[in-house]
Amino acid sequence: EPAFAKTLNTDLAIVVARYASARGIHLVHISTDHIFDGREGSYTEASVPHPVNVYAATKLAAEEGVRAAGGIHTIVRTDFFGFNMQEKQDLAGWMCARFAQREPMRLFTDVRFSPLFVHTLVAALQEIVERRITGTLHVAAADGCTKYAFGMALARAFGYATDSVTPSSVDDAGFGVPRPKDMTLDTRAAQSILTTPLPTVAESIVRYHALAVSGYAQRIKQLAVHTSMRV
Repeated sequence: EPAFAKTLNTDLAIVVARYASARGIHLVHISTDHIFDGREGSYTEASVPHPVNVYAATKLAAEEGVRAAGGIHTIVRTDFFGFNMQEKQDLAGWMCARFAQREPMRLFTDVRFSPLFVHTLVAALQEIVERRITGTLHVAAADGCTKYAFGMALARAFGYATDSVTPSSVDDAGFGVPRPKDMTLDTRAAQSILTTPLPTVAESIVRYHALAVSGYAQRIKQLAVHTSMRV
């Protein structure tokens, strides 16, 4: 739905950016690693974006619109995973659910990314707001891995068997649109500016596992239910 994607990802962001600019509000806009074509990886803030699908194009257009609005703003490019208050799963949750049920799963060995645990992202965003850090910043894991390696690391952390996993290529997935293969982000600029440490993928998984076994996911879902009831 390209038209709806443009409305949601581009037009809405521009409306908010113009509103914030007119009132002197610091806008932190969340962007994505998908704006790059995935041919090189380790993209810096100075790398030239080249979207390869509609989603990526709408997100890049949003970045351009936020800059054009001229207000105080920070564009944060990221890729994150973590617990969801809604009844849907992020990538890690989806993988863990399939591991737990021993359901067949094809994980890509040729798609790389730099997933950051969402709690770290939130801490970084808070620091950006409090310190009025502006410009474009890559806030992601300190390193990168393939989707396959990410799944295998999750399985090891939770003690899941991995015989249901088939290593595969994204080229064989049959997606209707092209997707970038190497979306890893270079976070050295963020690490030099922020005091919030940006962990490796492995370190993020350790923290994700610790919260998962503590029952954190269930607690935030209960919080969401109670909040909606009060509203």
